[in-house]
Amino acid sequence: MRAVIVELRGAKAAVLAQDGTVYRVANRKYVLGQQVDLNLHRPKRLRRTVAWAACVAVLCSMATVSVYAVYDPYSYVSVDTETSVEYTLNRFDQVIEVRSADDQSEALAAELDEELPPFTHIDEALDRTIGRFYEDGYLTGADGDRMVIAVSAKRDNKANGLKEHLGTRVGEARDGEHKAPPTEIVRVSREEHRKMLEDGRTPQDKPEEQSDAAPIVTQTVSKKTVESVPRSF
Repeated sequence: MRAVIVELRGAKAAVLAQDGTVYRVANRKYVLGQQVDLNLHRPKRLRRTVAWAACVAVLCSMATVSVYAVYDPYSYVSVDTETSVEYTLNRFDQVIEVRSADDQSEALAAELDEELPPFTHIDEALDRTIGRFYEDGYLTGADGDRMVIAVSAKRDNKANGLKEHLGTRVGEARDGEHKAPPTEIVRVSREEHRKMLEDGRTPQDKPEEQSDAAPIVTQTVSKKTVESVPRSF
């Protein structure tokens, strides 16, 4: 299977396969954008073939598009309890950046950025975030625990799809023995999402002045139920 090198970190490299999956492999002195043959069953030294020579122009074009798709910020997910962390995702829902949403979460965001492998899927990032919230005392397992996830994206259909996916996934999310608490999931515009983070607000907080932005779509996830409730922000 054809793949392109999209990330280099010391002895390891990340390759984007033709099916959109990113794999972590040994770095054999690769360079960014290099095309390789990916054999997941029996790794061997990569060899050029006649087909490779015939298709080199096409593959170079694919590499440019693939690298762009992997690194292009496409959607955003912030996870909030008493503190908040924001994940920037590419088109494949893989994490390409971890940011702190307030001064309190700067250390947590930096540590998560180090812990998570390159291009970690948001599902795995969510699991680890919940684990860290418990470890750092933001979640305790008490009845009052609550979490809010805000989703925004370049396109509405992407934001809606990601919101629905996380609405299902959060009920299964866990890190070891830790499970997600009752969670509210909201979809907002990117502009409103950014403003909330800059103002130190969470989606359930009301702004000082009523916004003219489109209504925030909310979804509340408890242990057994999922309910979608449109409301004005």
